[in-house]
Parts: sequence; structure tokens; C-alpha cells
Amino acid sequence: MKSTHVYTKPHLKEAIGIEMSCSLQDKLIGTDQGVYVIGTTPPKMGTEDEVMSGIADKLLERLDRIAFDGIIVYDIQDESTRIDTPRPFPFAQTRDPRHYAKLLHEKSGCGTITYNSVAQGSRQEFEEWVEETTETYHQNNIVLVGAPSSEGDYKFSLNDAYQSLEESHKTIALGGVCIAERHQKKGDEHERMVTKQKEGCHFFISKRFITHKRPSTC
Repeated sequence: MKSTHVYTKPHLKEAIGIEMSCSLQDKLIGTDQGVYVIGTTPPKMGTEDEVMSGIADKLLERLDRIAFDGIIVYDIQDESTRIDTPRPFPFAQTRDPRHYAKLLHEKSGCGTITYNSVAQGSRQEFEEWVEETTETYHQNNIVLVGAPSSEGDYKFSLNDAYQSLEESHKTIALGGVCIAERHQKKGDEHERMVTKQKEGCHFFISKRFITHKRPSTC
């Protein structure tokens, strides 16, 4: 099982005047404490709605005795450019994470966070994605990620996405990623986080992998 720790931007609530609330978005935007969410991925592409509903039921049944603040649904992308060795198995696309997040929320009442990888699209496509995400899928907590590597012909940068989202004036809790192993190699993850805060990020996702023996953090 994969759990995820969320580090929120300190004292933002006082700056924007949000009152205390138990909603996931208020926790993401308005506290200086960590938020504990469970990470999952959508079913593979081609999974029928009825089957996906059953998968969601099984997940929620497993989570029934766990105390957590919400569920995050990842947007799985082909990241073969990040590694030099061939993948052990072919990349498989998934159902739209927004659809799965909406389904999980409707079934459980839990707040959800939706990932989106922005590098493969254009500005227009991203703006359409934001509109559909908020109005059709009712997802207002999102995490944006950029290109998996500097290689490749990418149309749209993460900075472009931040600027576009700011201009949209949508009420969104915007998250970024905090990658511990990247800090081990480059030593500048804290600088990346500060920059992303200035560009509008309210919280950061850090992954924690848990086994039945003992937890470990990466």
C-alpha cells in the first residue's frame, strides 16, 4: 500500500482569511500541519464502468479501518526517458484519474486530489482540462507535474501551467511534488519548493511506502 504525506504551506490560512473547516481543501490550503492521504491509481484503460466501480468498492473496504484525510489519484505517464534500461513490462494507460477520483468521492465522501502531467499537451488543452476538471468532475484539489526528463519534445512547461492556472481565477488547492531522492542527488529540493510556493503551490506531496513489516520513506 502506498501512503502519501502532504506538507502544507505555513500560515496561508491567516493570510487569506479562511475559517477552520474539516474539508480536505481547507486542510491543504489552510494549515501548517501535515495531511495524510492514501495514494492509488486508476484502473487500466478499457476497464468498464461497472468493473471500475467494483475496484473502488474493494479499495474503500480496505481503507475502512485506516485514519486518513483523503485519497490521491495519480496520473500515470510513460516515463521511459528517465531511465537507460528497458522497462520490465510495457507501459499501460489508465482510465482518467479525474473520473476515478470523482467515483471514490461519491462512494465514500472522502476528499480527493487529482494528479495531472502537463508536458504532453498545449496551453489550450490544459485550460480545457482545468475547466472540465472543476466543472464536470468537481475536482478542486490538484497536483501538477512537468516533464519526466529534459529529453523529448514537450509543448508546455510546468511554469506555463502555474501561470495559466493563476489567470483562470479558479478556487483550487494547488500542489507540487517533493522528491527526496532528487534532493539526495542535487541538494536543492528545498529551493524548488520555495520557487513553487511563489508560483502558487499550497502544499507538497511526499511519498511513503509501507509494508507489513515496517515503514520506509523514500
